[in-house]
Amino acid sequence: ATTLLMISIASGIFLFLEDSGKDGENFRKFRTALFLSIAYSASIGGASTLIGTPPNGILSSYLESEHDLVLSMFFWMRSVLPFTFFLLILLWVWLVKICFKIPNEDIELKDYLVAEKEKMGLLSRDEKIVTGTVFLAIVLWLIRPYLNNHLNINLSDSGAVSYTHLT
Repeated sequence: ATTLLMISIASGIFLFLEDSGKDGENFRKFRTALFLSIAYSASIGGASTLIGTPPNGILSSYLESEHDLVLSMFFWMRSVLPFTFFLLILLWVWLVKICFKIPNEDIELKDYLVAEKEKMGLLSRDEKIVTGTVFLAIVLWLIRPYLNNHLNINLSDSGAVSYTHLT
């Protein structure tokens, strides 16, 4: 879902740039690099959370059922995030400096993005509710082991998501 959202944002930016007359070789390099970065970063980002990709959940379920080892979201992220940040930096260097050698060019995008942000206005009530729900789910995922240990409850990662839908 995030990848599709990022592709639509990138497509909108490229439509603006094409309308501005930016369609040279550097523009094509930038467009290709950005779309590849979205695809690769989706894979890297999927590995960074326990629910990011199905294999992560399968591994967690296997370790819990076969070895009585429960992986928490906090443990997973603490273990994997440093490596995923390294991979994201490596991806950027590879795409921008090695593979496509995109020069630093002012593409006059800042004014367009500021104007679009002003058009959006403030968050609506529903947008605030969605933001709060996502924030609550993230907090519950991260503190779930502490809640289970200190409050003597049995909240799972999927239970944290279910709880946020009740609020």
